[in-house]
Parts: sequence; structure tokens; C-alpha cells
Amino acid sequence: MLERIAPPRQLNVGPHIMNAARRQSQFGTVVVIGILYAVIGVVFALPSSQLRVWRLGAWLFSAGIYAAHISYEHFALRNTPHTAAMHVATAVGI
Repeated sequence: MLERIAPPRQLNVGPHIMNAARRQSQFGTVVVIGILYAVIGVVFALPSSQLRVWRLGAWLFSAGIYAAHISYEHFALRNTPHTAAMHVATAVGI
């Protein structure tokens, strides 16, 4: 009789639930890449001669890391575009 009023609830269990160890691993990757962006910014700002060339070099190096991180998230981890974008944006924000 109760089943006709309210059907039994489905449990949210299955392959779509993210593994906690994988989540921590991805967070570590995001932090390391974020620190790498900061190191690039500091190291490439140190030289005082030919400042424009050093800034361009820092920009190109950061663009390469940005592209590599997007590729890693998409191809190696097989994350959805939304998840990959959030991880890459977080790394850049750090």
C-alpha cells in the first residue's frame, strides 16, 4: 500500500561518484601547477635588461603550461570540459 503512495528511493551509488583519492591527486596537481605559474612570474621578472623579451618569454612559457594542463585534464584524466576548465582556472588563479 505504501509503495503506491511513495516509491522507494534510489541510492546515489555508482560509477559517477568520484573517488576521494583521485580528487586529492587532482587537487595536488592543480596546486603544483599554480605554484609553477607563480615561480614563472617571479623568475622571469628578475632580469632588468631586455624586459620586454623576458615578459614575452614568461607569457609564452605560461601559455605552454596552460595548454599542457588542458590536454592533461582532457586526454589523460578524461575529465568533462566543465571539470577540466575548473581545474585549469583554479591553477591559474593560485
